[in-house]
Amino acid sequence: ISIFSPLSSLSSLRSMALKPIFSLLCFFSFLIPSLSLRFFTSNSNPCDPETLPSPQSLRLDQLTVLINGYSEHRIPLLRAIAGAYAASPVVAGVTVLWGNPSTPAETLAELSRNLSLLYSAGAPVRVLPQGSSSLNSRFLPRRWIRTRGVLVCDDDVEVDPKSVEFAFRIWQKNQDRLIGLFARSHDLDLIRKDWIYTVHPDRYSIVLTKFMILDAKYLYHYSCGVGGLET
Repeated sequence: ISIFSPLSSLSSLRSMALKPIFSLLCFFSFLIPSLSLRFFTSNSNPCDPETLPSPQSLRLDQLTVLINGYSEHRIPLLRAIAGAYAASPVVAGVTVLWGNPSTPAETLAELSRNLSLLYSAGAPVRVLPQGSSSLNSRFLPRRWIRTRGVLVCDDDVEVDPKSVEFAFRIWQKNQDRLIGLFARSHDLDLIRKDWIYTVHPDRYSIVLTKFMILDAKYLYHYSCGVGGLET
């Protein structure tokens, strides 16, 4: 598990260049329940704090999973991953944020139907097409998120349920920090006098969003700025 210190500014969240506490990298795998297909409403402002739930009302005993989906070729794997998250007792809901605008609506509707037929127990699962292919869409605040903990992950990373629960327990004890499984490092290139992205065997300063648990308030801070949201 990779743990990072509090995010004091928008730039520190964007760079993820935060001081680590300790590291224990691990890997995972999964299964699924019911799914509904929802479409993004373009006339809503995700940064309007009046539309977002109060942080004090968010539950702490479970988390919301946001899976970034794009490739139609990975839909079979995505089904298994989404289902596995939904089967976890620490998951309140799973949303697939589909970021490929060129995917036919029929394909996503079929994905919804298949998941609804195959799985009937566990946390609710839904597909939410995005209006943009930007990877930053996964970090938009969502008024339907009712948990303080949010797991952001990719559609090609399988994680076993016990590891998910372990990572969530670590986050519950460190709610102002980023908890992740895939650590990297940044360093200074003395010749070019520029920051570089690298891997150090003995230290890290970046957690990848392939699997990352964070407080829901950081979605707002990253996408909308640090002001305007009560914490």
